[in-house]
Amino acid sequence: MVTTGKGKWSSRRAGVNDGELSPQRSQQLVYRSPDGFNWGYGGSGPTQLSLAMLLLFVSEKDAVHLHQNFKCKYIATFQKGDFKLNSEQIDTVRKWMKNRALR
Repeated sequence: MVTTGKGKWSSRRAGVNDGELSPQRSQQLVYRSPDGFNWGYGGSGPTQLSLAMLLLFVSEKDAVHLHQNFKCKYIATFQKGDFKLNSEQIDTVRKWMKNRALR
């Protein structure tokens, strides 16, 4: 179960709990960023991170369906710097996804 999230600005790496996210699975579904992840604006790196994060919580179909909205609502709003998400913030994201998943 995902309880925390994090991103390191200098390396553009992101992770959950104690692990690191890889862009590979998300790039196989929707290829937006050859450079991997980014955040703090609405471009291709944030799009890739949005999809990768959603794949941890919902089906591939739902992740593809939601990733642009998720990017605009969350990923693009992160500061251009390191970020940390605590369990309360993750729960907020979970509720947001649940309310928008395909039925």
